[in-house]
Amino acid sequence: MDGIEKAERNVLPILNNLLENREMSLEDGRFLVHPKRYDSLANKNERSVMDDWKLVRTSDRFIVMALGLPVPPYVGHPLDPPLRSRFQSRDVKPPGFDSQIKHLKELAPNANPELVGRLVSVATVLVSISFDGSGIEIPEFPISVDTSALVLQKFPYIKPRFLLDLLYPWPLLPTCTAEQRSIIETTYHRFGMLGFEIVKKPTKIRTENDEPEEDILFQCMPGYNVTDIKLSESKKNAISNNLPIHRIDLNFHLEATEAKIHFVQVFGGDEGPSTADFFVETNYHKNIFNSMLIAHFVGDFCVLGGKGVGKSALIRHFAINLGYVI
Repeated sequence: MDGIEKAERNVLPILNNLLENREMSLEDGRFLVHPKRYDSLANKNERSVMDDWKLVRTSDRFIVMALGLPVPPYVGHPLDPPLRSRFQSRDVKPPGFDSQIKHLKELAPNANPELVGRLVSVATVLVSISFDGSGIEIPEFPISVDTSALVLQKFPYIKPRFLLDLLYPWPLLPTCTAEQRSIIETTYHRFGMLGFEIVKKPTKIRTENDEPEEDILFQCMPGYNVTDIKLSESKKNAISNNLPIHRIDLNFHLEATEAKIHFVQVFGGDEGPSTADFFVETNYHKNIFNSMLIAHFVGDFCVLGGKGVGKSALIRHFAINLGYVI
């Protein structure tokens, strides 16, 4: 059972009965019965009668494992004593600094160890702030920084702040308050990860009633530009003879110098890479597209942004360039 802290009060007696007596009514009309009781009834009644009663024998090896979050600090319902007493509990703590460093060295042995240490330091501090229960609350920082370490291993000159924005975009969102952003940015500054993109709003004629102008905070760009996208000739690891796994070859250049090429291979669709019709790629959208390709290299990603900023157009541009059909 995943998310046991979300169980409503009226559900707890049902779960108690399942755990203690191995009995529960199912939505299709069947009824789970304890194996000993079912065997006793089966000895006294024919199989057709048992089927008419819609009784289902639970396994002798029936076991329930529950996953839950502590309440508080998380939102939910604390377990009532009868239900809690049915379980043996194990409190899984977040990984410590040393264990994370050891894990990341095995996961990404070629990543810059000094920068990996700073990433883990930021994660450790912000996770501790999220749970200290005092002062200003900030959204929980991801416990794992595996994706950032994998990106850093493949792109050694990537901007450090980009790795944090990829993991934790909260400071960039309008829902982040000034106090929360101050705490987060102070932690970034402490470990030398503060760099970000600030763009001034266009200058306009102001009147006395106008509010003070504010800077626009953008996601830090990776510092790499994709220069070539093509379908890989390799079609290994096919699911079947008719369904090969397609890969896309990407060539990146470091923004500071065009001399060094970084080759990356990502998964793609079965269509050949092409360009989107009627898509005007500005410098900003080009940088976001580069960020999406780098994020795709290590796994899934989510595109966040206000209404009408071009999220759907970017996703279509991304899909067509990698041969996906949407």
